[in-house]
Amino acid sequence: MFKNDFVVRKDFILENRNCENFVVIDARGDMLKVGDFIYDKAVVLDWKEFTFLNGQDCKYVGLPFEKELLLEKFSKYGINKDSKVLVYINTTKNCGMGEDGRFKFLLNFCGIESYILDGGVNEVLKTEFVKEITDESMLQKSNIDLESPAFLEYEKSILTDELLNIYKNENVKILDVRYEEEYKGHIIFGEKFGGHIKGSMSFPYTKMYDDEGYLLSNEKIESLILDKGISKEDEIIVYCTTGIRASIVYEILTMLNFKVRLYDESFSRWCFVGEYEV
Repeated sequence: MFKNDFVVRKDFILENRNCENFVVIDARGDMLKVGDFIYDKAVVLDWKEFTFLNGQDCKYVGLPFEKELLLEKFSKYGINKDSKVLVYINTTKNCGMGEDGRFKFLLNFCGIESYILDGGVNEVLKTEFVKEITDESMLQKSNIDLESPAFLEYEKSILTDELLNIYKNENVKILDVRYEEEYKGHIIFGEKFGGHIKGSMSFPYTKMYDDEGYLLSNEKIESLILDKGISKEDEIIVYCTTGIRASIVYEILTMLNFKVRLYDESFSRWCFVGEYEV
């Protein structure tokens, strides 16, 4: 069992259910469909509403918006700096993509207290406070913002220009957290090319979970990283396709006291400007 103050299970929901400032995000967004079950008080959100997606040649794609704009977007759903926010997805294999980590990353950026529900929907169902989506009118449609600019100065992120200057350094370890077949060249999400950043190591984000969608223990996840020749003194850069899967790895490794930064622009951008290999 993973142990950290910001990774919780069903008891956290029960303890906070009646708190006025408690908000639960179902981060499955537009992946939800009729017949799915959600927490009965959940706000359904999609990561695409809070992320820059309109860059030419994928420049800045995957970065968050400016903080005040994000706060404004969250406030529409009753989320502000006084909120305590729990985020969940379906963490079982081939269902989620780390959207819970992405929202925690964005909420941290905004200075909002936030938590990840280990086991996701499995833990929600254990509370018995659920409702079924019975018709399409209950589904959340993404409000994609194609006009607002990306925010370029978040110290937890790294931009392509800086990565181009440091990615060959010995103390910089780059983790490709996409599926192994993507690392080997298979294109799933429309990237310009297949393959991976030259010199990066494959660490599919799914390695952090057991077969039921629960995070492995702290010791097990740490061992998986150390076994790749990475120490806690190294600078780790994590990336995927648009920063979503990489966000959950970023959050968990940060909780384990590794030095991590997130390459939000990811392989989608690197295809245009950097060295890659298959």
